[in-house]
Amino acid sequence: MKFEKKYITPLLFVAALLWYPFTQGDSNTSIEQMQEAISPAIENGRYQALDEKQLRKYFEIHAEETAGFLAYRSKDAMSAETLVILRLRQQEDADALIEKLQEYIESEHKKYDGYSADQVGILDNYTMVEKKGYIFLSISKHHEWKQIFEKNL
Repeated sequence: MKFEKKYITPLLFVAALLWYPFTQGDSNTSIEQMQEAISPAIENGRYQALDEKQLRKYFEIHAEETAGFLAYRSKDAMSAETLVILRLRQQEDADALIEKLQEYIESEHKKYDGYSADQVGILDNYTMVEKKGYIFLSISKHHEWKQIFEKNL
């Protein structure tokens, strides 16, 4: 029996419909589980965990705008290293939160520009990902942070 071309398109469509739920939607990982997964990579005494007030101070994000957050900054005032993980309340919040994070990056860039070329380099190579109900921002040389984040979604 010969397989006809007219069946290929419908079969691909059905396969895409079956695959879609596994690639979209919110993660089942809670912010507490994410913290537990990422803590070993940042708990070396070089980073300070930020609370709600500091989240508002540095990023102009109110904790109520998220369904939970993790935020860390380097304890070294000469370092721009930062890690932020925001759990979205709803997908519609993503653009506004990403814009606030980008404004933070721009303000940090201005702060270090002409002052510390290596920190400007780190800021220029930031990583921001929106995925499965989370926003991830890493301003660091630590690429394992993103791998840990994506592995635990």
